[in-house]
Amino acid sequence: MATGELNPNHYQAQRAAKVVQHYLNTRYGSPYRLLGLHRVHSGNAEDVEDSGRKYQLEISVQEIISNMTEKCSAEVLFPGGGSSAPLRSRPRVRSSLKSTP
Repeated sequence: MATGELNPNHYQAQRAAKVVQHYLNTRYGSPYRLLGLHRVHSGNAEDVEDSGRKYQLEISVQEIISNMTEKCSAEVLFPGGGSSAPLRSRPRVRSSLKSTP
C-alpha cells in the first residue's frame, strides 16, 4: 500500500474517512442529527510498526438536516496483520459539531 500523501478520492482515504463519519455519528449524532461525509480534503498514510496502518485526514462533514458543513481533522489506526484489535479513531472537531441542537 502507498505510504505518504494520498489521493483524497482514492479508496484508502475514503475508507478511513467513513470510519471517522461513523465515529462522529455515534458520538454526536441522534435521530434528529445525522452527519455525512462531505469531502476528503487531504490524507496521509503511514505504516506503524507492530500496530498497523495510520491515516491522518482533513475532511468536511455535513449535518444532513441543517445542511451545515464543518471541517475536521482525524487520525485513524487500522490494526495490522491478523490482529482482531478494534479500529482506533481520534477526530479533532470544532465546537459546533460537539454542541447539541
